[in-house]
Amino acid sequence: MARVKATFYLPIADNDGRDLEPGHEVVRQGVFAMCDGWTYPGDVNGAFRMADGSPSFDRSAEYIVVLDESQVGELVELLRAFKSFTLQEAIDLGIQRGVEFLFV
Repeated sequence: MARVKATFYLPIADNDGRDLEPGHEVVRQGVFAMCDGWTYPGDVNGAFRMADGSPSFDRSAEYIVVLDESQVGELVELLRAFKSFTLQEAIDLGIQRGVEFLFV
C-alpha cells in the first residue's frame, strides 16, 4: 500500500464572514475515520485569486494527514462536501507522493 501525505487548508470564515469552524469538526471526524488521525500545525494566512480576478484573503486551519493513496478520492469528496456549504471557490489540497512515512 502506497501512502501519501495530504495537506489541506480549511478557511475559518467564509467570504461573507460566516464562521466555518463548526464544519471543521465534520471534516476532522471524516478524516479520522478514513486514516486514524490528523495533525493540526495551526492557523495560516493566505490569498487566493477569485474567478473575477479580485484577491480574497483568508485565515485557514492547516491539516496534515497520512493515508493510503487509494483513499485520496475519498478525501477529495470530503473536502468537496465541506466546500459545498461555503462561498469558497476552492479548497487547497496538496498531495505528496513518494515519501516514506514512519509512525514511531
